[in-house]
Amino acid sequence: MMFLQYAIWGAWLPVAPTYFQAQRPLGLAIDGNQLGILFMLMPLASLFMSPWMGRLADRRFQAQKMLGILHCFSTIFIFLLALQTTFIGSVICLGLHCVVFAPTVALSNSVALANLEDPKGQFASIRVGGTFGWIFSGLVLSLIRSKFNLEVRSDLFMLAAFMNLCLALLSFTLPKTPPTTSHLNALTASSNQKYKNPLDAISLFKNFQFLAFMIVAFIVCTQFDSYYMHTSGFLTAPKLDSLRGYLPEAAYAGATDGIGIPLAQVSMIMTISQVSEVLMMLLLPFIIKRLGIAWTLWIGIIAWPLRFAIFAFLPIAAAVIPAMALHGLCIACFIVAGSVYVEQVASPEIRASAQGLYSSVTMGIGRVAGAIFAGYSLKQNTLPLPARVSLPGGTELDHLVAWGPLFAIPCGLTLAAAVAFPILFFYRPKVKD
Repeated sequence: MMFLQYAIWGAWLPVAPTYFQAQRPLGLAIDGNQLGILFMLMPLASLFMSPWMGRLADRRFQAQKMLGILHCFSTIFIFLLALQTTFIGSVICLGLHCVVFAPTVALSNSVALANLEDPKGQFASIRVGGTFGWIFSGLVLSLIRSKFNLEVRSDLFMLAAFMNLCLALLSFTLPKTPPTTSHLNALTASSNQKYKNPLDAISLFKNFQFLAFMIVAFIVCTQFDSYYMHTSGFLTAPKLDSLRGYLPEAAYAGATDGIGIPLAQVSMIMTISQVSEVLMMLLLPFIIKRLGIAWTLWIGIIAWPLRFAIFAFLPIAAAVIPAMALHGLCIACFIVAGSVYVEQVASPEIRASAQGLYSSVTMGIGRVAGAIFAGYSLKQNTLPLPARVSLPGGTELDHLVAWGPLFAIPCGLTLAAAVAFPILFFYRPKVKD
């Protein structure tokens, strides 16, 4: 279940920007602002749909059946997305997919946790199966594109639809998970804790360290989608030297080098991020135990501007591809370690609501704002060419991108957060009597 849950995401999310922005007929030729709108749909849906569907699972329906029903609809919508040829049609179909898919992340966690003998001890090893699923989809998509030399329009969504269908069918065979007192009990592995509204944790903002952490976390997470929205395009963008003779010199003004990796290899290369995530998730307990939560969080924050700095100022494959492994630090040492910190600082009666608040601020509001910002930034750094240029290999260009300035912006914002964090955050765990 967990393998397929994230294999769906891994099939389309990493390479969707290159599809949406590619020239017709193999793409939709949308601009940066439109890409930002598409990428904000999933966090927006998560913000509103996950708590609502969670309550339904708590009170009325078996979670595994709800999971199967939602994935049936998700399969239909993402298949329809593969058939779209307009931006409006893509917004509608992707939006509907996100509305029904977003709650399945929490529901799959709930099904797993409710049916494990030792949820706290076993869940991590189950959840890592999702990351392997993400990696698997990236490798399969690259294999289809390179080994079989297939150029199928929207193949990424076709693959995601197939994975979705497999999970829809599998869900109805999962162990029965009847309604419980609280859906969030399973998510927090706390059987005696009732569901709390995220607003119940507002009192934690009286703690200056918690307030500082949440501000920094919000700023950092606004740049979450700057990685997924820009990286695949950056990897496939040509080096300017390869365009000599095809374009007049004036056309290069302001543009900077891409990496020039063939499109068929991109989904495979981007799995480096998930491989590093697996390794860092396994090492995280030892890192926190050895360094403490404050140092772990700071290391996680530093990884963000370091990765963007390499992309912006050292655009060569030998530097950029290894830098993608920093994604593991970004996720494990900051996003996941942030949940550990919230669990530690919140009192038992508001831990669930504190986790909900953290998720809403970072993966919800932060990512929605960040997707729109990243889309606007991409449009501002896109340089239209006077005419469409055909290159060897069938590639066609009608614009270039100033990749350096584009990545310098998230680099600067996350660097400011990294500098401010150790100054503002001086958390010390309470000494037990």
